[in-house]
Amino acid sequence: MTSKEFEEKYVCLAPRLYKVAFALLQNAQDAEDAVQETLVKLWRDAERVQQMQSPEGYIMRILRNHCLDLMHERHDETELLLAEHTVAAPAPPPELETNEYLERIIQALPSKIRKILTMRHVAACSIDEICEATGETPSNVRQILSRTRRKIASQLNILFP
Repeated sequence: MTSKEFEEKYVCLAPRLYKVAFALLQNAQDAEDAVQETLVKLWRDAERVQQMQSPEGYIMRILRNHCLDLMHERHDETELLLAEHTVAAPAPPPELETNEYLERIIQALPSKIRKILTMRHVAACSIDEICEATGETPSNVRQILSRTRRKIASQLNILFP
């Protein structure tokens, strides 16, 4: 595979990979590094990747694994655990707007749940992309999204009827 073919076929995926990496790592520099490392690994394995029926899943797996490695390096074990917690956001000061309070509620979520929510609603990732990036099953991702949306809505309805 020539570098031009590689660029046409895989480098164009960089913006999409960046969205996923940023949603997982919550850090622009780390996300850029993860995308770069993913593309380097793809270049090394280009012949093998070319023979795959669906290389996108493999590419997302490479990216996910590199992101997890970066999380381990940062000793951020809590990023790897999924915990069912209630949304525990502080009561809003009266001067806060609904959007500002919503942002506080989201920041109070456990990190993995926040990442799934961010990937879906900010990065516009599909359920399958979220599954590839987080290692969760599609039904688990849907359930997490549904429960989290309900919890956020109930908090907003209580405070801003």
